[in-house]
Amino acid sequence: MRFSKWILVLTMLGLGSVLWAQTATIRVPGDAPTIPDAISQASSIINGSAPSDVVIKVDPGTYEGPFNLSQINNPNYSVSLIASSGPTVTLLERPVHSGNVLGGYGVRNFTLDGFSVRNRSTDPVNVGASGMSLTDSTNITVQNCSFDVTRQAMLFYVTDPALSSRVQVVNNLVIAGDTNESPAFLYGNGVTLQMDMYNFAPSIGDNRLVVTDNTLRTGASAVRFLHIVYDEFDNQIGTGAGGSLEMVRNDVISWFAAGHNVFGGHNHYVAANHIHDGQTGFSSGCAGPGVWENNLIDNNIQGAIFGFCLGFQSQMTGEARIFRNNTVVNNKGTGFIYADTGAPHDPFPQVYNNVIAFNDYSGIITLLSDFNTRAYAPYDLGLNRNDVYGNTLRGVLDSNMYILTGTTGTPGANYSGIVPNGKDLSVEPGFYDSVRRDFSLKKNSKLVDTGLVTLPVPLRDFVLSKRDSKPDIGAYEYVEAPNLNVRANPTKKGNSPKMD
Repeated sequence: MRFSKWILVLTMLGLGSVLWAQTATIRVPGDAPTIPDAISQASSIINGSAPSDVVIKVDPGTYEGPFNLSQINNPNYSVSLIASSGPTVTLLERPVHSGNVLGGYGVRNFTLDGFSVRNRSTDPVNVGASGMSLTDSTNITVQNCSFDVTRQAMLFYVTDPALSSRVQVVNNLVIAGDTNESPAFLYGNGVTLQMDMYNFAPSIGDNRLVVTDNTLRTGASAVRFLHIVYDEFDNQIGTGAGGSLEMVRNDVISWFAAGHNVFGGHNHYVAANHIHDGQTGFSSGCAGPGVWENNLIDNNIQGAIFGFCLGFQSQMTGEARIFRNNTVVNNKGTGFIYADTGAPHDPFPQVYNNVIAFNDYSGIITLLSDFNTRAYAPYDLGLNRNDVYGNTLRGVLDSNMYILTGTTGTPGANYSGIVPNGKDLSVEPGFYDSVRRDFSLKKNSKLVDTGLVTLPVPLRDFVLSKRDSKPDIGAYEYVEAPNLNVRANPTKKGNSPKMD
């Protein structure tokens, strides 16, 4: 074990002397024969008489779990578990192909950096093989890793209503699920922050999940934020408003579910994600308020689903849900669905400056969907300066996630239920090269410099190009050089600030 100078602390003592804060380094297998031994050593340091932060550096090799992180529990000192040579040569696995590779309760200030985490089930029915599961833990960072699991890559579970959990998932490759999945037998989630609150009491903590710059390939939902409230008999009765999701610049395919699934919370920020070639772009049927902007949603079954949960009580905050400057194209179902239950709720979503084009089961749909009725209904989404163009009703299947067959009323190609207010456009978008799935705009596109400016717009676009005083419609701001929209596992690391 080694101690190294970490940061100069300018703490003046009686004669002006200086203290050096230190961090301990434990090498595996040099200083500790196994990772569990290193974790025990780290716990002794952070909870000892002279505590310090700890870095565990792991040499290349295959290391067999499970690894219990519960000893990493000091709120003032951190432990980082780092693969010295990266994920291609450093593997954490669970040989019995069940349970979790990494787990723990009450973990504090922990970073996992640079490992491959593998846990593949050999049982097609009991698919319990997962990556990481932490309960009532906070200040957790998972970065530069590769997950290959059957059940769930990362689950962060909160049962303490007073805890404010902070989780960052940055620059990882996540593969979860397999071809045995179907909508009737669904598993393979990517990253989940789940708050389960009982006896009618939602969380009062400010739990936050940050998911940035990852590549996610999942059978079930790629990212889930769930704030669920139960009664005294453990029946789910509603969603809580506490906590938030920040999901930025991820490349996502969800084969049978959604790019994200949001229940409850507030102040969500979902931006510059590419959700493609899967089931549904976004599912925010029970979501709290927030901003969804600069996302590219293409070639899925469904585009984006917003609404309120049928039969559930949702805490209201009065905040808005804003869907702006997104490009939703070439989906086999609907571009944007809003479903209302008729119960009291936060304000309707505000939908402006989006391109919603070439989708095969209507462009924008608004529904009344309660226990007795499912019908097209004319709700007001504040439509303004959207380009709703070239959508059809030729889709053979409107969706596996949200079946619209049998809905009362007559659908329309561009609008169903909702009545256009005359503030939208319906023009050929002028994409640079839609055949090659480059949906940036040509110089002569009618969407250039025509976006709404009387409401806030993002300062940057899908590829971080700066928007000018005359913003363009859709996820892309026109620039002289075209920007290909296909991004795989971006190399930028670390948490990123909001775009506006």
